[in-house]
Amino acid sequence: MTDTSLPRTRRRLPWRRVLLAILIAVVLNVAIAAIAAAALGAADFLALQPGPVATVTIATMLVGTAVYAVLARLTARAARWFTVIALGVAIVSLIAPISLALDGSGSFPGSSPAAALALIPLHLIPAVALVAAVTRTPKEARS
Repeated sequence: MTDTSLPRTRRRLPWRRVLLAILIAVVLNVAIAAIAAAALGAADFLALQPGPVATVTIATMLVGTAVYAVLARLTARAARWFTVIALGVAIVSLIAPISLALDGSGSFPGSSPAAALALIPLHLIPAVALVAAVTRTPKEARS
């Protein structure tokens, strides 16, 4: 007897692509943060320091991977739903750097409007990398 309550097209998690996406996102984010901190004189701004940038990038991508894994078990359209959710989360995550840029009070040591805006790509790169890693089919990944 088969269980018809599970989606027939349930996909396995592409761990190699996920790990590669995490590596790429961490390297890009740390490099961008270091360049931005140096160029903007924001060496004291914790949000642009390599350790916190790498840690937050890895953590958010692992949470995103877990969300995808749950969706893959619950629906046959995991890739579509994950893309929508990731886009929504990425947009919402931009509220913090934009608010900090508009604040201008210098409430965070080393921050400036330019340093706060430099955080935007750090929010978007992991989302794009993870969506690309988990939503492509194996055939698309080879071409």
